[in-house]
Amino acid sequence: MDLVEAHRHHLTAWFFDCRSATHVRIAGTYLADENLHAFYASIREGLPEHLVAAVRANARRAETPAG
Repeated sequence: MDLVEAHRHHLTAWFFDCRSATHVRIAGTYLADENLHAFYASIREGLPEHLVAAVRANARRAETPAG
């Protein structure tokens, strides 16, 4: 999740304000878009699903108050 958070910050720094909800929508394309899915799956079987799960978990972590 820390790597996912670093990716979200990278998007914010270089491209656009990438809030957690936006990051979740972007990650959803890793499953919905067959070309993106094939790209990530070609790196490692199951990677698209793993990335989406990590982004969603990171978004939930961001929503949880510290304490």
